[in-house]
Amino acid sequence: MSIGIVGYAISASLFLLFCVLLLTSWRGRIEGTYLLVASVTSACWALSAVAFQLQESALTIATYQIFEIAKNLAWFGFLFHLLKTLKAAAGTDSGLLGYAPSFVFTVSASLVGMELLAQVFPTIRGWGGY
Repeated sequence: MSIGIVGYAISASLFLLFCVLLLTSWRGRIEGTYLLVASVTSACWALSAVAFQLQESALTIATYQIFEIAKNLAWFGFLFHLLKTLKAAAGTDSGLLGYAPSFVFTVSASLVGMELLAQVFPTIRGWGGY
């Protein structure tokens, strides 16, 4: 058993524990929903990393890569929502910050789409250099 399996397994279990704590103390605010989605996505990412470490196959590689992108998207969404809330509370105009979540979502959705295309057309993988 490698250190990677142990580390990702600990990460997954702690994120799942955090999700349980969030669910039991949730007050119905939207910030809690964003945080819960980011935590669940991180737990799934860690579990997919464990599966990838245990058995390297095309399915585990694709699952790991998709959850990596989804995890980043969820955390960006949570952080941008917090920034937007703080900016609104300060009473200043959000300016370009208002467009940042849409931009991050568009870029992340494009990356997920490219990953799915790479699964359907494996020759695309050579274009990125990996």
